[in-house]
Amino acid sequence: MHESGTLRPMIVWLRKVLIRLLLPVSWFVRRRRPVETLCQFAETESDSGWQFLRAFDQCPDPVQRAHLFHNLLEEREHASLFTELVERRGGRVRLSAENGRTSLLEQEGTLPAFLAYVHAGELDIAHEFGAYARAVPDDDVRTVFEHIKEEEDGHHSNLHGALLAICPDRAKAAALVSRARRRRTWRAFQRGSKRIGDTFLVVWLIALYVVLGPFCVLQGRRRLTHRARS
Repeated sequence: MHESGTLRPMIVWLRKVLIRLLLPVSWFVRRRRPVETLCQFAETESDSGWQFLRAFDQCPDPVQRAHLFHNLLEEREHASLFTELVERRGGRVRLSAENGRTSLLEQEGTLPAFLAYVHAGELDIAHEFGAYARAVPDDDVRTVFEHIKEEEDGHHSNLHGALLAICPDRAKAAALVSRARRRRTWRAFQRGSKRIGDTFLVVWLIALYVVLGPFCVLQGRRRLTHRARS
């Protein structure tokens, strides 16, 4: 299921570079940013477990059901690990209620399409976790990212086998994965653009404060002095 072309590898590489470059800046300039980021990961991993539970209920193959259930348990473990990191930093994770979630299985329409979609994303997710592990300054956070990266690599292989078991037609399965990768690439581009914009906005505002702050203070003192004398 190899996807031809260089666009996707370039985007994956760019996202990893941006994580390595921007995360330390973002976590430094905003004290609450580490907690916010870890909360997002806890919520995402919890939602992933819920998505696998939905697929587990629809999977007819007992062997693949076992693999999906194993993935489900690992996703719940990942959510717990991120939640512990948040709570150590004085934060609190608020997980979405079931009726507030979007079912990828229903969104994709069929179980093979769902498996193709999550299979297409697992390897990219593992690469991103590796980038986060190298970028974060805290040892306990780095350890969690490294641990989860190894398990996400295993999910990629398990989901490949589950897809072929449910959809034995390799050409059709490859087409589903290609379609899923195009969609995920576009969504990743949108998220990355927003993340870059938010980070540079924060950096720009800090630069303005550093450059113009002393000038504004000086002008304020002059006006107060002038009023006091008059």
